Amino acid sequence: LPNWTDTPGVERVEQRLLLPGVIDGAGGQRVNALMVFLHTYPMINRLELREGRAPRDGAAEAIVERSAREFHGIDVGQTLRVKVGNQTYTQQVVGVAASPEFLIVAANPEYFLPEKGSLVVVYTALERVYETLGFRMVNDLTFTFTPGADPEATKAAVLARLGSRQIERIIPHDEQMSWKHFTLDSNVMRIFQPAIAIVLAVMAAGLVVVNFDRLVRGQRAE
Repeated sequence: LPNWTDTPGVERVEQRLLLPGVIDGAGGQRVNALMVFLHTYPMINRLELREGRAPRDGAAEAIVERSAREFHGIDVGQTLRVKVGNQTYTQQVVGVAASPEFLIVAANPEYFLPEKGSLVVVYTALERVYETLGFRMVNDLTFTFTPGADPEATKAAVLARLGSRQIERIIPHDEQMSWKHFTLDSNVMRIFQPAIAIVLAVMAAGLVVVNFDRLVRGQRAE
């Protein structure tokens, strides 16, 4: 991979290997999984440890994203087996963490159909792939831009550095699933806010009129 230190507009780069897999659950049910092999502990899309600790370098240990515990009961101290192709990765879960990247998940990231618990995200060390294959492999790059950098110019500079390497897709910040989901929710709320305010105002006015009418009728009777 290129040396990114002198790429204009690029502040930080992190490289990962993302591999889809499956976990055989109770009763023979299979759960979709995503193995995230980390070159370094992430500073972009940082993990917030809810319990446990970070995996040791090269050890058969992993952190699971919080929904794995909430929806599938995968917790610290458990041995987790994830089948990736013909290879089965066995690791001990040493931590549970929340990630801004996976606040909303979908079994198939190609379609915007969020579903809670549809994907178990497992973080482990990239060195484990080297032990299995004999070489290091990376298929995902995450970038942050320097403050004030032109996004389009920086993107063009990154693509120029990558040259003829095959790129499957580019996901801008605004198109990332979690960000997109919360943005849509916020926009929908913003659209309906005036209507909700009008309905509440009419209800409040109606209550005032009714109470005032009762008060007037009571005073007349006296």
